[in-house]
Amino acid sequence: MNTPARLGLYGLGLIVAFGGAFGLAGALVPESTVSGWSERVDSAEHGTTATPDAGQGDGYTLDRISAPGGVGVPGVLSLGILDKSGRPVSATAERDLNLVILRGDGSAPLRVHPVPDPQTDTWATPWQWRAGGTYRIFAELAPGAGESSAVPASGTVNVAGDFTPEIPAPRRSAEVDGYTVSLSGDLIAGSASTLTLGAERAGVPVAGLESAPSRPLALRLDTLTDVPAQSSDAAVLITAPAAGRYLISLEFRVDGHTHAAEFYLNAAPAHSAGH
Repeated sequence: MNTPARLGLYGLGLIVAFGGAFGLAGALVPESTVSGWSERVDSAEHGTTATPDAGQGDGYTLDRISAPGGVGVPGVLSLGILDKSGRPVSATAERDLNLVILRGDGSAPLRVHPVPDPQTDTWATPWQWRAGGTYRIFAELAPGAGESSAVPASGTVNVAGDFTPEIPAPRRSAEVDGYTVSLSGDLIAGSASTLTLGAERAGVPVAGLESAPSRPLALRLDTLTDVPAQSSDAAVLITAPAAGRYLISLEFRVDGHTHAAEFYLNAAPAHSAGH
């Protein structure tokens, strides 16, 4: 099946899911931060502007980022990846690309797996912006030959339009595809913290829950900095460098099916652990 046909099969469902992702509530961010976001959004006079993050991703960078040209316009989000030598990385089915896209205030995260197009060496997914704002794209490419771990990269997209910036409130549980998923354990700044993933369905604990192969994404919300995170079985290991609020986006498996969930946790200062 060719790339356009595969995109069409799940495009509508993805757009609906993205539209529902903006229901997160939280406290308003500082006025200075809001002004900064507004300036960047207003600069996108022609709908969207996209920029790879230089110096990120262990030498790999996003390339040829293309997105719909405004809020409410159905289209396709596509991008390529350049390796350390500046050459395009081959887009093949063997190298899964995992994207987490969220607004610059840390809200409305969505995790997607775009479809590779070997002819153009890009990956693409149906997309529709539901609000204006500055968005961050965090990409993780499955390791290729000679690579021992997944390859990270990131970029920024500015979408012209109105929006109300908010910082999501702390949330340790999420409703995902009929499951109530939760993270237990304390996130302590300055050291590795182990969190435990659990799930229930209709009030009954789910057996056989395990982490998906993709790496969890942990972001410090005040800077949107990617911090060290990994998972094994139902354990999630995160090293938070400082106290503050963090987004944790991860995938888990039940009965061979993969699901995505997001949580917002506060990291406590090391001296307050246990108090």
